[in-house]
Amino acid sequence: MGPRELSALFALAGGGGLSVGGICGQRGADRRGYPPRGRQAVQSRGDVLSALFLHQDLRLVVGLDAEVAVLPGRRPGGGRLPFHTGAVAAYRTRGRRLVRVRLSIFAIVLVVAVNAFVLAGVAWNRSGEPAAILELTERELAMPYSRWSGRESTGVSLSIRQADQDHEWLGRDKLAELGFDVDRYEGRPRHDWRALERRVFVVLEFDGPAFRALRAEREARLAKAREGLESGETNRKQVEAAEAALERFETAESRLVVIDAGEEASSLRQRYPDRERYAVMRALVHMHATSRPGQESEPVVRGRVGRLLPGRVHVPRRFHAPLRRSTDETRNAYDAPPRYRAVVKFGRRAEPWLAGIEPIPAGADSETAAD
Repeated sequence: MGPRELSALFALAGGGGLSVGGICGQRGADRRGYPPRGRQAVQSRGDVLSALFLHQDLRLVVGLDAEVAVLPGRRPGGGRLPFHTGAVAAYRTRGRRLVRVRLSIFAIVLVVAVNAFVLAGVAWNRSGEPAAILELTERELAMPYSRWSGRESTGVSLSIRQADQDHEWLGRDKLAELGFDVDRYEGRPRHDWRALERRVFVVLEFDGPAFRALRAEREARLAKAREGLESGETNRKQVEAAEAALERFETAESRLVVIDAGEEASSLRQRYPDRERYAVMRALVHMHATSRPGQESEPVVRGRVGRLLPGRVHVPRRFHAPLRRSTDETRNAYDAPPRYRAVVKFGRRAEPWLAGIEPIPAGADSETAAD
């Protein structure tokens, strides 16, 4: 029913509204102006709609308070929705295109905002005087296993390696100082423990007394193995393994040793002021339970330093050439002397960055490479 028919209908009805009974009484009719197929139109006594027929697209069951929409709806901004199928499809296509454009703009703005935030953090970290400056080698800054690919890459980074140690200083009292709830887990079985870790600041000592103590431990193991060979407690293979471990420790082991930890970087820097020997970084500290060998006592609360944060240092493009020259495929970096040295600086946020790199001659011994 169009606007003209409704206007005439309203004139005949004296301006009155359409009754629900009048509409429901014509539910069997066909299109307007044509009689229903199979039966006569139902005549409603005294109803002006008795001579009209309404087109029924689908059957609806409505309540007394329901509203039956006769005219097409309107958009929120005004105007009639298009009736034609092609117009509706075009309208929906324009809507989907507008949504895609808005999502693309939002994604671009988000990427720009994140990059700006990261660059601002990098600038703040490198502003002012560096908190520490260490001259490291491949022993502390390891190349990834993939090494160089056939094409130029802008994502080259070096892994920061710490020496293999037992962290004897990270006991119960130190863990409680770092914020661990030691009393809650002490004495419980190991399977009751979960991933208990905290982000704290740690002190890295480079080629200092802690590293020399680790070397003394390896030397003591070798001496004990040799004594056991004479008494028959060990065999020749065990002695050779201890000798190879000590040789690798002196030539390829990292000289960065974690010696302390705390919740504030400023207090650690005041405690270790030598900027060429000590550096402060973030790291994950884990609390776990250990049992002493040969004893069946309750597990002892211990801690260990996990990965450093960040665990890698980015190599700028200007340092790709010297790094590529020093990392050829003919040398084994696992147990060979270091092939390059690098200057690493640590900033306000306890984050390192690479300030220089140069190859180490192949004929240089370990002492020359360390200097």
